[in-house]
Amino acid sequence: MKTKLLLAFLIAVNTIPVISQTLNTKVGDQIQGDFNGDGKLEYAFRAQVTKGHGNSVEDGIPDNYEIQFSDKTIKSIKANCCWFKLINEGDLDKDGTDEFSIIQAPENGCIGTVTTYTIKTKKSYKLFPSFSIFWCAELSDSQLQKLVVRENNTIYYYLADPNDTHLLNEAGDKIRFERLKKVKAKNVIF
Repeated sequence: MKTKLLLAFLIAVNTIPVISQTLNTKVGDQIQGDFNGDGKLEYAFRAQVTKGHGNSVEDGIPDNYEIQFSDKTIKSIKANCCWFKLINEGDLDKDGTDEFSIIQAPENGCIGTVTTYTIKTKKSYKLFPSFSIFWCAELSDSQLQKLVVRENNTIYYYLADPNDTHLLNEAGDKIRFERLKKVKAKNVIF
């Protein structure tokens, strides 16, 4: 309750940018972290840059998005087609900045894409190549934060085996996270 009141006060006196803030600053439409290593927290958020029309599979044009930052010294990152959710991964490469991922919805079908970014010397890079994830069933925010992890100086990510007939819960609407496969990230930028 105190956090909500403080946030409402800060918005009212116009001391923080209004970006449809949720209370979870690790996963969502916007996240908070020190993405450029300046010791200050900033927000990264999803911004729609062009509005699509029609069905993109049938000669329509999809919406286009980018990742923007409250600190305008950090250049926006084009995410192109399809809505996404941001995930603060913490300092995966131990360089003093937070890395972040986006899990991007597919245009059609059930396979989405996860891309993990790092910012070094004011430029953004993919920390390692993007990977696919089963998207039609839900992962909780806490599970999304566990998709990319660092263990013993090695970065891993989890992905779904589409042939696993027990991947989903009994209702078929949630992924059983413990059924995901752990994969060592290759070509990691350090």
